Amino acid sequence: MLHSFPKIVKDILKDLPKNDYPVLNSRLFISCWIGFSLDQSLTSMRDLFRRLKVGGINIDISTFSKASKKREIESFKKIYQKLRAYPKNNWLTSNACNITKKERFDFLSVS
Repeated sequence: MLHSFPKIVKDILKDLPKNDYPVLNSRLFISCWIGFSLDQSLTSMRDLFRRLKVGGINIDISTFSKASKKREIESFKKIYQKLRAYPKNNWLTSNACNITKKERFDFLSVS
């Protein structure tokens, strides 16, 4: 059984805290990095923040930049280990990576 992109991302993000930092929590911070790194239509971080703002998620670029410099990389290491633990036969195929516009930011919601 192949997992869909949104399902894999939600599984990765579910264990991240939603209230560990007052301005930019770890879940939203990592969601932004995942969104930027996997969405080929984004050419810059400004594009990502513009799209987030249209979607109702307002993040200041300078806040994100400061967070990127000060956050520990432990969360990223855990995500990498979790992705490596996925069985190879359950991993995404290139055809399964076609996601809709709505699915792109479903994983960014902090609700």
